[in-house]
Amino acid sequence: MSDAAVIATPEAVTVEAGASGSWWKYVGLNGGIVGLDSFGASAPNLRRALAN
Repeated sequence: MSDAAVIATPEAVTVEAGASGSWWKYVGLNGGIVGLDSFGASAPNLRRALAN
């Protein structure tokens, strides 16, 4: 296999449904974070829709 065919993979991955910014200290520079930093952002619209 040539070097061009090698795909770098993260050493650690975390999944966060809140604020993902603070996870870099745990996964490191070669890690990956899957996060929803806007979690709950649509809540005011949902409350308004349910009130009608």
